[in-house]
Amino acid sequence: MPDQLNRSPCPPLLDNAPTDPAKPIRDAVVSFEVQPLTDATKNGPRRIAGVAKEADKINLNRYYFGLDCCTDMVNAAQVPMEQGELIGLNGHPDFWVDGRKGRIDDVAIRFDKLWMDGKLMKFEGTLVGTARGRDLMAVLDSGVKVGMSTNINGMLEYKQARDVDESWPDPEEWIGVVQVGARLTTIDAVMTPSDSAGDVQAADSHNPNREESTVKNLQELKEKFPDLYAQAVADGKKEAGTTSLEDQLAAERTERLKLEREIQDGKRTAIATKALADANLPKLGKSGDIDLDARFEKRVTDAALRAESDQEAAAEVAAMIAERKLNTGQVADAAGTPPNTPNVPRKDQVQDAQKGGRNLVSSVRAGLGLT
Repeated sequence: MPDQLNRSPCPPLLDNAPTDPAKPIRDAVVSFEVQPLTDATKNGPRRIAGVAKEADKINLNRYYFGLDCCTDMVNAAQVPMEQGELIGLNGHPDFWVDGRKGRIDDVAIRFDKLWMDGKLMKFEGTLVGTARGRDLMAVLDSGVKVGMSTNINGMLEYKQARDVDESWPDPEEWIGVVQVGARLTTIDAVMTPSDSAGDVQAADSHNPNREESTVKNLQELKEKFPDLYAQAVADGKKEAGTTSLEDQLAAERTERLKLEREIQDGKRTAIATKALADANLPKLGKSGDIDLDARFEKRVTDAALRAESDQEAAAEVAAMIAERKLNTGQVADAAGTPPNTPNVPRKDQVQDAQKGGRNLVSSVRAGLGLT
């Protein structure tokens, strides 16, 4: 089984998990600004600048890029960039159909500068005159926020969040740590990136008087904008195109909880079944097509299953049986008891007993609202 699908926390099995060569590692940032370097009113190619990635943090795809990894990627991208091979698409490609770098008509950006400024991977580039490039230009000029998401080919090592970033909300989540040697494929413009760093705007259409919401970290994003956080997580997983180890562990937890529930339900059902057998309640028979005894047994069993504990289940079952006994006992007193003589009963005594029994059942049904 591939290492990246391994569900055991054993470090030797999680080290150096290879990425599926057909699937890129996708990372993105939200908290940055893409600034046009040329004004919208001037002729000529439109240039933009911005941030492609922030190092030493976990994104919403559960990937972590260390500073050494980002620096190595930038250095390795210099020659391909000079040869026009470092491009940006308008939206991520469908790598099963379009390949790792997408189709020609999806190209929107040609990058010509890429460098590290502290922990920020910054870029400059030119918007390409394709239809997708013009679409991106129009979106930026209108002030719509756009994110940049990187397609990367590389190796992963899975670690728990506590060993990667102490600020991550769930310290037990498994994080894919991208290893040094990973390589940039494309840096794409997307609407919902998966990191929590900022926004994209066109400077010549930016309104300085407009108040904008900002967040400092993932926890603050989750607290202030829970809907945005949930949507970003969902979209980030969709963009990733792979099932993360964290998802696999969650599936295992679901299966375990399901099994525990089945065991609990079995115990509660046994409590109800034993109590009914020990009670030896009088049979009520049927009312039309309804089996009155089976229906009562189902009610008792359902009550046991709904209980919060075995003790509560036993108490609820006992109460329902006691109430049933009380109802049948009261009806029996009202119907009267057939004479009991030590001698052989007369024919009229037998008939009276049979009549009394029929009246008892009818009275019980009436008392339970079943007639």
